[in-house]
Amino acid sequence: YYNPAGLAYCQKSYVSLSASSFKNSVIIYENVIGDYDWKTYSSAIIPSFFGMVQDFGKLKLAFSMIVPQAESINQDVSVYIKSQNNPTANNTRVIRNYDENNFLYMLGPSIAYEISESLSIGTSVFLNIRDRKWTDNQWSNKYLQDNEWEWQNKYSEESCNGITGIFGLQFMPDEQLSLS
Repeated sequence: YYNPAGLAYCQKSYVSLSASSFKNSVIIYENVIGDYDWKTYSSAIIPSFFGMVQDFGKLKLAFSMIVPQAESINQDVSVYIKSQNNPTANNTRVIRNYDENNFLYMLGPSIAYEISESLSIGTSVFLNIRDRKWTDNQWSNKYLQDNEWEWQNKYSEESCNGITGIFGLQFMPDEQLSLS
């Protein structure tokens, strides 16, 4: 996120908004079952940051909305599992569909104070809002029999709210060095 002490050096009041971004990723787990790879796809459009600072001289007040995590995962897999002992016996087919939406929002105020031209302190308090929903469907056809499928379905909704506090200190002994 950011060191709230750095806000003390803002030279004027302002509003900052980062543009929404598109995140697309693929995770590949190699050789999970025999030589078969599992692939997980994730994509999301996320507004990652909105913030404003109000300048009161040496004191700065701010409010931020941060989205550090936003994922929409979709995984569709169809696998044939062969018996290690007898490649023609006890084979199983597994079909899996896994979908997940996972978001974390952080909202809250910050305050910073410029103690001197080279030293400032600051703090932020964020309300954390996490929302996660996932569905995992698995079908298995043991021994590849036409009419004998087993279906497992798992569904979960999770939400969590909490508070995170951040304290910051920034020391700038010269123009080329800043310690936070």
